[in-house]
Amino acid sequence: MENNKTSKSRKYISDKVAELRKERRLTQSELAKRLGLSQGRYSEIENGKGSFTAEQFLEILRIFNVPASAFVQKKGDVVDELQNALLRLGATHLAPNEGVFPSEDLEKVDQLIREVLVSGDVPRHLAALAPVVVRSSKWLGWTRLWVHLSNVGLEARLGWLAENTLAAVQESLKGDLSRQETLALRSAERSLTDFLSWVESHRHRTLDSYYEDLIGSRNLSEQTKANIRKHSSEISKRWHIISNLQPTDFLEALKAADVAR
Repeated sequence: MENNKTSKSRKYISDKVAELRKERRLTQSELAKRLGLSQGRYSEIENGKGSFTAEQFLEILRIFNVPASAFVQKKGDVVDELQNALLRLGATHLAPNEGVFPSEDLEKVDQLIREVLVSGDVPRHLAALAPVVVRSSKWLGWTRLWVHLSNVGLEARLGWLAENTLAAVQESLKGDLSRQETLALRSAERSLTDFLSWVESHRHRTLDSYYEDLIGSRNLSEQTKANIRKHSSEISKRWHIISNLQPTDFLEALKAADVAR
């Protein structure tokens, strides 16, 4: 039996989709067709009598060019909350936001990484995940995160994060480091390499089959998006991510957080 919290969350999502549909002046029939649904079934979902599949939800994000965080009911200033959680869990270069305390869920590294990736609209938070990943590499639940993000069609963001962080770690290892720093980075390198190898052998579709995913920005014109796409890194292009963030941004976050010094 569905609990009240799940029912309210489902209704919030359906209401938000209806709001976006009306803003774009799409009829229920037009959006239903793009989602592979009958008009009748779409109408039921929009009225809270059903839910979208992960594939349909990802298509909705693509159609309306919004991040998944647009469908999250926000309490308080989530951006500040995420920043303080990142700071406490390893991104020590970030400035604290006074008077804002992370929720209990964000005490867990896995949950924090998932929330930042799903939100996906603050570049400094995305890059700041690099030191968090390095500091928690020994116990980070990579495969569990992959499964969770797969449920909303955003698992490519995790692969993108892992590969950018790995590139930053390997570049950091070329520097003059103490033994302790070298051991920490080598441990993170092994964890990231093992995860990316696991992804290669366990993902159910090729990278070419992923939709393009705009991350780190929102509500951009097609011309601006095309320019970002053109200058996206090779890592971003491989994961079908459109982003201004470069591997050097993740490297700078590691350095600024004293992870690789």
